[in-house]
Amino acid sequence: MFAMTDSRAEVLLTDLPSHVVDGDLADGYRADHWRVVDYRLEALGEGRALIGEDRPRGPVTIRLGVSGRYRISFITRYAEVRAKLTGERCFRSCPSAEGRQWYGLVRSFDAEETFWRDADLTDRDLLLDGRGETILLAIRLAPVDAPPDDDDVKWPMAITNDANDLNARPHLVVDDNLEECEVVDAESSVRLLIYGAVHGDICYHPTEVGTQFGSVDGETAPSEGARNLARYRKWGVNPSRAMAEYAHQRGWEVFAYVRGRGYADAWPADTFTPSRFYRAHSELRLQDRDGTPVHGLSVAYPQVRAHLCRLYAELRDFGFDGVSPCFIRSVPIVLYEPAMVEGFEREHGLDPRDVPEDDPRWLDYIAKIVTGFMRELKDAIGASCRLAPFVHGTETLNRRYGMDIATWVAEGIVDDLFITGHTYDRFGLHRETGPEDLDFGYFNALPGRDRVRLWPMFYMWQNFHEDPKRHYDAFTSYMDSGADGYCLWDAGRRRTDRAGNFWDWGTWPRPEFQQPSRLMGKYEMLRWCGYAMNRHTQLESH
Repeated sequence: MFAMTDSRAEVLLTDLPSHVVDGDLADGYRADHWRVVDYRLEALGEGRALIGEDRPRGPVTIRLGVSGRYRISFITRYAEVRAKLTGERCFRSCPSAEGRQWYGLVRSFDAEETFWRDADLTDRDLLLDGRGETILLAIRLAPVDAPPDDDDVKWPMAITNDANDLNARPHLVVDDNLEECEVVDAESSVRLLIYGAVHGDICYHPTEVGTQFGSVDGETAPSEGARNLARYRKWGVNPSRAMAEYAHQRGWEVFAYVRGRGYADAWPADTFTPSRFYRAHSELRLQDRDGTPVHGLSVAYPQVRAHLCRLYAELRDFGFDGVSPCFIRSVPIVLYEPAMVEGFEREHGLDPRDVPEDDPRWLDYIAKIVTGFMRELKDAIGASCRLAPFVHGTETLNRRYGMDIATWVAEGIVDDLFITGHTYDRFGLHRETGPEDLDFGYFNALPGRDRVRLWPMFYMWQNFHEDPKRHYDAFTSYMDSGADGYCLWDAGRRRTDRAGNFWDWGTWPRPEFQQPSRLMGKYEMLRWCGYAMNRHTQLESH
């Protein structure tokens, strides 16, 4: 965040309806309208709030009436606010800093002030989204200095994006597909977007190769994502192609990433559309030691490899600069299928089911098959498209799943590596850890490393938020040791705005770490809707 300045006065808007220049307001409930509610807050005094109840209504436009750059904060009753400024393509979320606070049927006995963003407000109004619930009491505008314009991005930042949460909310206009990217300011270090376009071969776009999400057997799945894709078809828009075009407009590289085992699943995780190819070829599925099917397809079979190569080539043709097999979500990709068992027996005269799963001969054979697939994949996408897999953070964990990183780098099969600090639990589920599971020195010393870009990566989840300084220190050590950039998983999601100045860590001169703090104040609620808010307040509905 930038330094505060006293050159302009602070503005506090408490009577919000008086600043509304467009939108439907009502005292009390009225369908398709914003409700106006009076209140009184400790220290801030009297005001009138805008309530958007949890049913669709039109947006509302608030005249801010200031010029210059300001820090914008919202005073709410622990509620999310979705807003944008005049001229912006998408709404941005400002979630509650401390989450919902409930006491009986009353949301809270106080209000919180939460930082939203810094922006130039010259000739700009504020628009509130009419979707979802909003409880906005007041808006504070505090003048700030303009950001420095002499910082260079020495270590570009890469961010992931899971199809813009296509399943999370209705997309009512084409630009709703851009929301997670629009939160990234031009002054950030971001130079690469990794877009999650495919699960297995289930595609969040029209496809000639895979299966479009929600479209199997001519039926639309009962999900928001399927309904949204139906809207994009009506608009004549391919969301993945549009995302590649958008990223290039912003001057970013853009890769498409594929979670390689999302063809189908067992209940209750079977929320994705089942893949046509997967349903038609049960003989190509993964198998456990005892022959029990495991969800996913085995790249030991040439039919699977050919199908995936066509799928990745299709993504290239949409305009993506690279493709990223997501091996931190999609392993194993070979197990004990007949093709694997027979191949190992030919080479070693042994049934692999009779040797330990960590037998070096078996691990070498797995690596041989997986590396063969990677060679075919690179040939399919061509030299102009970068092959940039997500891989595990240690040599041991990669070897466990056949990821022969040393060979991939030495042969020039891969162009980028996203090296992830994580691990797995005893059920094989990925778990966020951090720097202790990212051995950057191993990757940095590999022969051929000078031809590959290395991007250390962490998840922006609980561990990150509990100690972002530890991750900042790790990233800066990797940068100083030769990393080509840094990557954060889910960096465009709303939960990440508690994580400090992570957007700027790649600039030079390098910024000092800033401890995150979105909570800017708390105020006792003295009156709400004409009623006192104190120990005499009735908390029940009857």
